[in-house]
Amino acid sequence: MKQSYIKSFLGIGVLSLVLFGAGCNPFQKAEEKAQEKTAEALAEKMLESMGGGNVDVDIDGDSANVKLKGEDGEEMMFGEEVKLPNDLPDAIRVYPGATPKAVFKGMGGPGAVTITLQTNDSVADVAEWYDNEYEGDFEQNQVISVNGSEMRTYDSGDEQIVISIGTDDEDGTYITLNYAMIKE
Repeated sequence: MKQSYIKSFLGIGVLSLVLFGAGCNPFQKAEEKAQEKTAEALAEKMLESMGGGNVDVDIDGDSANVKLKGEDGEEMMFGEEVKLPNDLPDAIRVYPGATPKAVFKGMGGPGAVTITLQTNDSVADVAEWYDNEYEGDFEQNQVISVNGSEMRTYDSGDEQIVISIGTDDEDGTYITLNYAMIKE
């Protein structure tokens, strides 16, 4: 009788070692996916209860993406894999090779759009590109340089773009473009 218990415990031990040893847990991926889905559902409910509207949270490993749609059509998207909407105003010019990190539409008034981009290029290179990109179509109204960051304001008469460019020691250069229609 003792021998059958010993064999059972040894069998369970060997099976555990085979299944869970050396970082090869076949259930780990399913467990991680279940945890991600639970976290997504909790975050969605919490965000919806705070401000209403429709919320979609996607978590995949170490990255997370959040999409919120307000009751009046406002939209917010932010995270590691943000997709820029196809209906951005033509006046919003996306720096080549930059990664979208956030999009805010309709917040701050009808037609208002804010996008945040990230690049590894220098603040000076980004500022020069935008100066060249808007030259001719927009008048540059303001240039502010403070502690290695740049801000530019461009105006076409009907539209205004405010661009802020700054660095983050870990993540490179961030670009924030604020777009608004000018009401006369």
